[in-house]
Amino acid sequence: MTAMKAIVIHEFRNPNVLEDVARPALEAGEVAIKVRAAKVKQMSDVALRAGKYARRPPLPHIPGSDAAGEVAAVARM
Repeated sequence: MTAMKAIVIHEFRNPNVLEDVARPALEAGEVAIKVRAAKVKQMSDVALRAGKYARRPPLPHIPGSDAAGEVAAVARM
């Protein structure tokens, strides 16, 4: 598969986070979505990137949970 754009947090407070990343391989039961619209949430995604959110995941981290699009691929079970 080709590369995709993703917000990748390598360090907190760094605003330059949009980059090309390799598409992950699908595992059994997973689907790939061709995202047509995504939402950046102020209280979690933006605060996390700024280092102001209570939860700090291991880095590098790709945030996000709100997206809409179409199924592009399905991995068999």
